[in-house]
Amino acid sequence: IEQSLREAYARRPEMFQAYLEMDRLKITDKVRRNALLPELNFFNTYGRHGVGNDHDAATDSAEDPQHHNWSVGLEFSFPLQNRDARYRLKQTKKRIEQTRLRFEQQIETINFETRQAIRAVKVARERINITLLQTKFEAANLEAEKMRYDVGESTSQYVLDFQEDLAEARSNYVLALVDFNQ
Repeated sequence: IEQSLREAYARRPEMFQAYLEMDRLKITDKVRRNALLPELNFFNTYGRHGVGNDHDAATDSAEDPQHHNWSVGLEFSFPLQNRDARYRLKQTKKRIEQTRLRFEQQIETINFETRQAIRAVKVARERINITLLQTKFEAANLEAEKMRYDVGESTSQYVLDFQEDLAEARSNYVLALVDFNQ
């Protein structure tokens, strides 16, 4: 049963989709949590300024280290209320819980359907075995009735009745095989 369940989980597209949805929501949850945290950003810039009356003079002065400009800094920001980020985080947590519940419901549905299919296979096998035994039993009854007919202890009507019973048993056996193979 466990092997059948694992195979059922692997082959059901809704399970794959649920896994993807859970992964996506976990990433979204991390992003929403990060939005609540303070930020520290590092920045730097570098530039050259050229000064001159014409293009050549401006280009020459841009090569001079006196005209190079550097700036480096840190920027720190701390969200005080950040209601929007908190609201979005709550929404994401609710969606994660809803997805988890749907996922568990899908697992239960797959478990039920798989177990039901296994039971149906077992019942179909038993039906095949029973109808095979019934066929053998009816064949033996027909042979016994033919022997009684040969010695004059039975009528042709009884032999025909037993032949009809054997035909019905064979038909039931074939139907059981067909049902099993579906």
